Amino acid sequence: MRITPLPYEFIKKTKKMANDNHLSSVTLYNVIMNKTNSYNNAFLILDNKKFILIFISYDYQLMIPSIP
Repeated sequence: MRITPLPYEFIKKTKKMANDNHLSSVTLYNVIMNKTNSYNNAFLILDNKKFILIFISYDYQLMIPSIP
């Protein structure tokens, strides 16, 4: 797995959405998965040492899962 930063505008937009969903201390990384893995459009939100995997579409629409 190779981890690279996301574009600034997307990070800004996503941090706002994360704050709206009550996530704090958000660090966003683009996750480039192995080509054999179909989830190649995913990134990690690191929130209080818990990793939450979030999948995004090619047009960078965000899908935040419910968090227990």
